[in-house]
Amino acid sequence: MAVKSLYKKRKPQKVGLYCTVIVTVLVFSIAFAGLFSSKKGINTSLSQEQLNELVSSSSSGSVVVGSHPLLKNDFLDIIYSKNGGIYAAENVWYDIMMKGKEIMKENPNGDHLRAFEVGAHSSDQTLIAARAGFHAYCVEPSPKSFDRIYKQVLDAVTKDQSLASYVHLFQVAAGSTSEGEVDFRTMGGTGDHVGEFDMWNMKAGNPPKEFGEKKIGQVVKVPSKRLDDIMYNKLKPNELSGLEAGSNPPAIDTVFALKVDTQGFEPHVFDGLTEAIKHRKIQYIMTEYWPNGMGLLTGRDKCGAAVGILTQLLDAGYTLYALPLAVHPKGKTMMSSQAMRDWKSRPLHDLKADCEYILELEKRFPVEDYHMGFWTDFLAVAPGSDPIVPTTFGTI
Repeated sequence: MAVKSLYKKRKPQKVGLYCTVIVTVLVFSIAFAGLFSSKKGINTSLSQEQLNELVSSSSSGSVVVGSHPLLKNDFLDIIYSKNGGIYAAENVWYDIMMKGKEIMKENPNGDHLRAFEVGAHSSDQTLIAARAGFHAYCVEPSPKSFDRIYKQVLDAVTKDQSLASYVHLFQVAAGSTSEGEVDFRTMGGTGDHVGEFDMWNMKAGNPPKEFGEKKIGQVVKVPSKRLDDIMYNKLKPNELSGLEAGSNPPAIDTVFALKVDTQGFEPHVFDGLTEAIKHRKIQYIMTEYWPNGMGLLTGRDKCGAAVGILTQLLDAGYTLYALPLAVHPKGKTMMSSQAMRDWKSRPLHDLKADCEYILELEKRFPVEDYHMGFWTDFLAVAPGSDPIVPTTFGTI
């Protein structure tokens, strides 16, 4: 396994060079020894975590372990060089859609690209994709949110009939299985989620009664479906009046972009996406990364659940780009805002360390009666795909 260390040169330069050469030779030797020993039934290979630690000790910059780039800072560097300009998940999505639009424009006789939004409060992102010429797939389990999205798309279709053929709606919960149903708390807001949890207080059970019926919502049953089943053409969209043209889309070959935001259910979503990721069927994958929510909804270790998603993508050869940290307005303070802007303090060379850094922010900047913590997003780019350059800043 080849190991390279990408780092900023420091004085004296020869010392850094010698250290890098020594570590590289050492890891090459370990990898060769592991390969040789395996023929004798002896396992002397280092774990991924051990290799990360070994290589990162030689450098304070970005690290590549084997062919696995860890968390690249390209986005953060550009974003914060724009004086902290707003560049959130919606901005990344828009830039990806515009890139796809240009590709389709250059190849007018080619097939329309595919874009998936999983977890949608409104139709905004789906319609951006459809208007750019994509077949836009929207997967939303919340009955109230789905009804809102359906009505918004219908309204858009009355103004542009061609959109009806390019919007494909699925009222299912993307999960690890295509069998059975899951409990889903629906309020019709951005906080709708799988399971009976009090997300504000980060614990199992119902939210406090003083929240009121509107904020508590109701728990309903929704079908669970693997995204693999949709992307491999085993599941059709909902048949909806006025959107009949989108109920039988052409077979999916590849997916240009996928956006996942499921309020902590992401580990289960990615458990149902193993084939598409393994075979690199998706070029660009953007996912919310909320360790607190992932731990609560999966019952797993917070960083174990969160890092597992990134490891799955790295193992498939994707390149990961870190995006800015975020917090609920109720949890934001002047000091925490400054800490979030200080992206160079994030240990981007180590997946677990970066997760722990995000969790630690809640302890460093506590706010009374706020327990949701901090989160971020990651962009994964498949091998051979062009990188995305932050271009569209501000509110979309």
